[in-house]
Amino acid sequence: MAAPLSAAVIVTPNGGTDTANPSGTYVYGWEFNVNSQITVDHLAIYDSGLDGLAESHDIGIWNPAGALLLSATIASGTGTVLDGLFRLVDVSNTVLAVGSGYVIAATNFDVDLMRVNASYLTIGPEISFVESRFLDTGGSLDRPTNSIGSLKYFGPSFTVIDSSTAVPIPATLALFGLGLAILGWSRRNKRS
Repeated sequence: MAAPLSAAVIVTPNGGTDTANPSGTYVYGWEFNVNSQITVDHLAIYDSGLDGLAESHDIGIWNPAGALLLSATIASGTGTVLDGLFRLVDVSNTVLAVGSGYVIAATNFDVDLMRVNASYLTIGPEISFVESRFLDTGGSLDRPTNSIGSLKYFGPSFTVIDSSTAVPIPATLALFGLGLAILGWSRRNKRS
């Protein structure tokens, strides 16, 4: 097992405009494929002005079969961590296996803005963007099934553990245990 030392926002939109949906009852998100196994450790919401969120957002990730894998609520205000353009909330580490058809989505974009029609995306190599999605859910967190077409809408995102900088925990514990054993042995030999 590895302990995370760093994480990176998996998708960052560039270009485009910021907009809200005044109806407030829609869930917006995007579909993606996982190219190599990843471990999600935070869910994230776009913070247009980098000045906090006007309202809380329920956010979740669904697997290709449509089952909700993880979800959280990102609180309004500035109390959550800001990483680049996104407010983060910690979640239990969740492994996403290689596969097609994962979906991430979030609620409440009637006041807080999302990035629309991004001209290009900064995407981690672990995933591929498929399309943006929406659904009128009455405000509840449900998997969006309607395609937005060629437009790219981004509000929700997530971070993954950077496996290239992970430190193996068993080796760390073994070294700590060895250090304690040597310390105990040296103290015992000094008394003799």
